Amino acid sequence: MLMLFIYILSFITSVDDLPKEIKNRLEQEFSKYSRVEYKVVKAPKELNKLYFNEDDGINVIGSTAYISAYLIDKKGNKKRTTISVRIKIYEKVYISTKDTKKRDPINVSDFKLVEKEITALRGNIVASLGEVIGARAGRNIRKGDILTTESIENMPVIFPGDKVRAASIIGNVLISFSAFSRQEGSIGDVIRIRTKDNDIYKAEVIDYKNVLIIE
Repeated sequence: MLMLFIYILSFITSVDDLPKEIKNRLEQEFSKYSRVEYKVVKAPKELNKLYFNEDDGINVIGSTAYISAYLIDKKGNKKRTTISVRIKIYEKVYISTKDTKKRDPINVSDFKLVEKEITALRGNIVASLGEVIGARAGRNIRKGDILTTESIENMPVIFPGDKVRAASIIGNVLISFSAFSRQEGSIGDVIRIRTKDNDIYKAEVIDYKNVLIIE
C-alpha cells in the first residue's frame, strides 16, 4: 500500500530530514546491529509530495542503501526515484589482542569483545569464543583483526606419518587394514593414506586413528 505524506524542503542534508516512514524503514532494516550511522548522499529536491511503498525492500550495495520512492513534482507528474544513504554498521565483535601465526592454536584469552565498524568486513563473525575452543588459525591473524569463521580451522587429529586403521565397505562386507597418513586432517576431512604395499587411497577422517576409504 502506498503511503502518502507531504514533504516540502529545498535540500536533504541528513537522515533526520527524511520522512518518518523512511527513517523507520531504515531502522528496521538494520535493527539487528549494535549501531548504525546514516548519511544521505542523494535525494530528491523541491518535492511537493513523496510516496513510499512499505513493501519495497532496501537494496544494500557495499556501504550504500538504496530506497525506492515515488514523487509528484509541482506539475503533477509522478515518477519513481531513489534515495541513497551511506551507512556505517557497527557490531560487538571479538578482535585479536596479539599476532597469531597460521596453524597456531587459538587461545580465547587473546581476544576481547569491542564495538567496531563491520560495513566492509568480509567473512562471518564469530559470535561466541566457545566456537573457537580447540581450533587453530587458518591464516595469519594480526593484532586488531576481527575474529571470523574464515580465519580459523579445526585442529587436526591425524598428522602425516600417523598409523591409522582404514576401513572399506563393499556391499555388506567391512574390510579393514592398517595404513599410514600422508596428510594431516580434521574429523570429516578427506586425506590420502598409504598402505604397506604403497597403494594410495583417499579416506575420510573418522577420528584420531580411524579412516573410511572413499576412493
